[in-house]
Amino acid sequence: MKVNTPPGYSEHHTGRAVDLATPGCPPLTEEFETTAAFAWLVRHAHRFGFTMRYPRGNRFGIAYEPWHWAVQEPE
Repeated sequence: MKVNTPPGYSEHHTGRAVDLATPGCPPLTEEFETTAAFAWLVRHAHRFGFTMRYPRGNRFGIAYEPWHWAVQEPE
């Protein structure tokens, strides 16, 4: 089952996550993964301490969100 986090449990409340959008792409849609902005993030976000938190098949069972990026958890 795919879910989104319930109200009050989002990483956004911690200040550790952002939802990104780019002109010409509807916000908060999987279509974001086809944009140049997404391609840049995949290549460079780690250099700035960010990771795509909910990739396909993520361990949290959260629906795929290519627009949702968060500060990387310490290893």
